[in-house]
Amino acid sequence: MKQNEYMPRLVDALIERYLKIFGAIAIEGPKWCGKTETGKHFAKSNINLANPNNNYANKMMAKLNSLSIFDGDKPKLIDEWQEAPSIWNAIKEFVSESKLKGQLILTGSSTPNDNEQKHLHSGAGRIGRIQMRPFTLFESEISTGSIKMSALFNNDSIKTASGKLDLKSLIEIIIKGGWPALNTRDNILTLKDVMTINREYINNISYFDINTVDGIKKDPIKIKLVLRSLARNISTLVKSSTIFRDVQINDKDEVSKITILNYISLLKRLYIVEDVPGWSPEIRSKIRMQTSPKRIFVDPSLAVATLEMDAEWLTKDLKTLGFLFENLVIRDLLSIARINEWHVYHYRDNSDLEIDVIIEKSYQQWAALEIKLGTIELEKTCKKMILFKNKIIRNGGTKPQFLAIVVGVGATYHKTKEGIHIIPIDCLN
Repeated sequence: MKQNEYMPRLVDALIERYLKIFGAIAIEGPKWCGKTETGKHFAKSNINLANPNNNYANKMMAKLNSLSIFDGDKPKLIDEWQEAPSIWNAIKEFVSESKLKGQLILTGSSTPNDNEQKHLHSGAGRIGRIQMRPFTLFESEISTGSIKMSALFNNDSIKTASGKLDLKSLIEIIIKGGWPALNTRDNILTLKDVMTINREYINNISYFDINTVDGIKKDPIKIKLVLRSLARNISTLVKSSTIFRDVQINDKDEVSKITILNYISLLKRLYIVEDVPGWSPEIRSKIRMQTSPKRIFVDPSLAVATLEMDAEWLTKDLKTLGFLFENLVIRDLLSIARINEWHVYHYRDNSDLEIDVIIEKSYQQWAALEIKLGTIELEKTCKKMILFKNKIIRNGGTKPQFLAIVVGVGATYHKTKEGIHIIPIDCLN
């Protein structure tokens, strides 16, 4: 990518739509995922409240005279708005009084703390929120995008497409992650360079960023232990008690469960980890559900960096690689779902029947997806998915719009005799 060349994002269309219906929009997500560049792409003027020039003059001005920072051509980008959270209410009043759409674009990489949020208006009706994540494989031009989720929901015909990734390439993609700066078209960084950058990202989170969320100094060693436990249990229904035990075993100092829960909450506020909720097919379903959330990282590269794994290690540890690949696929599906205003869940019932991803398009319109690193267990997985579909229907639920298995390496798109779509990850969009 040439300097100043903008690589299109999936959320672009959603931003355009929201700017036409809201007075202001807030683009939220982890640091370094491209929020500022996307905001600038749509803005005609901008101000960064985290700019340290002149002793943080922009931040001070926002606190002393918030209306002054709204001056300029519209839409105006207010980058890192949470540095002066009191301006949120001023923004709400500004757009209410002007009655104009598309006035302000806010970007932020953390949410204000509880004390600050108590005094903030929800922004309902005035400010539209859009969550942004790192690049999907389609955005980073790894996926051809020839198989669209929307087409599957619409039952459109899909052309045959073959995946091109081998195991080595997939491992490198997972290690690098979807960070825009690491996925430029003229990228010259080595894999070792990338690993160093991502490990420093984790260090910055542990030693600095997490303290800015509520202004309270944290123990970086314990933060790293929490991250390590989350990484070890990535893409699973890990309980907070498990994370607590992991920290206790590896740290001689006492730590309370409340502290661990607070650390996890802060990591969510920084958009580093997130929960995929459990899905229930019908309000009156007879199926007893396990609705614990599945915890994932916003990008699997952060889990790799936390565990300090390299390509050689992951080549030998295919079980861990499988969980990381699941995180990768869910990351992309969350971005695809957001622009279509769908919802992403996982499924597990009390018989331990589990489905990796449920995408709900609308009430009673849904699809189920399994995620597999390779093609070895496709027949077994197909049988499980048919069992699942029949169970849902037998218990009064609606049948899925489609069933699919997303595969990392060695797959060619086709439909099985049971009607299940087999999708190479590097063809998905």
